[in-house]
Parts: sequence; structure tokens; C-alpha cells
Amino acid sequence: PVYYRFSYGFSEFVVLNTGLDGMAFLDDIQLSFLMSVIQSLNETKQLKHLFILSHKFIWAPEDPDMQVISKNRIYKDLINQYNNANFYKDILPVIKMAKKPIYWITGDLKPLPLFFHKKNDVTYIATHIYDVAQDAVIQVKISDDGVTFHPISLSGEKLEPLEHYNVKYWEDWYAKK
Repeated sequence: PVYYRFSYGFSEFVVLNTGLDGMAFLDDIQLSFLMSVIQSLNETKQLKHLFILSHKFIWAPEDPDMQVISKNRIYKDLINQYNNANFYKDILPVIKMAKKPIYWITGDLKPLPLFFHKKNDVTYIATHIYDVAQDAVIQVKISDDGVTFHPISLSGEKLEPLEHYNVKYWEDWYAKK
């Protein structure tokens, strides 16, 4: 399937295809699917969190704060992928309906290894694996007390806590380049 959902423990997981036809957006079918997931999640007490997993970071290019991770990433042919971005117009209003914490995790951040940002009651996280020294994965721990994230370097490099790799960190990093 192009998109799907599953429950595990206290959490609902939704996997979306944000790269259909080479474009970075969410189509109407997946948007309706996401809306139905959120509506059902709001009606249950057993599930406490929603994790949205996607390839493209469709939430960054339109956002004035988070553009720091996309401004130097989206160039040449890649810029066309984001021409029809519909995050703020179509997707954000849907996820704002959620009455539970949302964590949107994306895996297309090359060349940046990690990103963390909270906005609009959503935690945005991005990472990548690209066969470079900065490659990292994120360990997610879910308990009754909440959700925690721990970056793990695949090359043995020392990493800071995930929250360290925020908008300010990347603004400072690009300013030094």
C-alpha cells in the first residue's frame, strides 16, 4: 500500500507517501485517510500519541522558521518537487483537529543529520541515512509518562540530545558556512 496505519502499545502510527509522482505533497486520498485516523484517535482513550512517518519533509518549505532546513536543501531540480506543497493549506488544519500529541518524523534531510522543532502542537523530527559520517537514527521510547527521543550515530560520532538540533542550531550552522 501507498499509505497505512497501525497501532502499537499506546500509539497510533500513520505512514504516508509524501513523494507521489516525484512531488512533495499529500494527495486528497491520503488527506482524507489522515483525517479519519485523527477522528478515530480522538474517540479512543487507549491511544495517547500519533506518529506520522513520511519521506519528504513537506512541513518545512512553507514554514518561515523551519525553512532553514530546506532553503539549502531544495535547489535545482529538487525545487520543483515542492511547487505544489499543501501542508499549511490542507494538512495542518487536519492535524490541528487532533486532541493528542503528534510527532511527524521524516527521513529525507540530506545533508543535515538531525532536526527537531515543536510548533502548532506538533513535534517535527527529521533525519537521514546517506552513507556519510553524520548518519543517525532515532530511538523512540514511549511510556505512560510520554515520549522521548535519542539520536544514535551510525558512525560512532558523539551526538547531542535531539532537541539540540533545532532551528537556531541550523541557522547558526549555516551562518558559519
